[in-house]
Amino acid sequence: MFAVVNLIIAIIFMSLLAVTFRLGMSRGADSLGMNAAFRATGGIVMLAVALLTLRHRGFGELWAQSGHLGLVAALFFWLAGMSALKSVQLGHLGITWTVVRCSMVIPTLASLLVWREVPLWPVSGLLLMRIGGIAVVTGAVICLGIERSRINHAPQLHATARPIRP
Repeated sequence: MFAVVNLIIAIIFMSLLAVTFRLGMSRGADSLGMNAAFRATGGIVMLAVALLTLRHRGFGELWAQSGHLGLVAALFFWLAGMSALKSVQLGHLGITWTVVRCSMVIPTLASLLVWREVPLWPVSGLLLMRIGGIAVVTGAVICLGIERSRINHAPQLHATARPIRP
């Protein structure tokens, strides 16, 4: 039950994030400045939470275990944010966020094929749900791409201010 509530909260806030990005881009915000403000604010909030909740003696041990991966992840996160903002600036919000969310397909496949988080045999309900989810996402991206292609290649009608007389 709590997992579903947290999932709903995550969906709401990710939707609000997408709307915030689009609002910023429509107001002419600089994508680099917006990304920097977004990431810096998030970093400050996370640092405050970490300082209040982490055991200070264990921080060095935690950094030794995963600090280098955290730096690499931060770089990837920043680059992903810059690319997403640029995409929103240049394109449409719906397709941009759909494709960005599709990035979860790669880790899901890796969890199945590389890390074997879900056994491939015997076939389980969880395995079928993951494969079904990947198929649905792939189909959605294809359908969105087809529709986008139709819109981009549709003949353009130009209106004229002069009345057309017989």
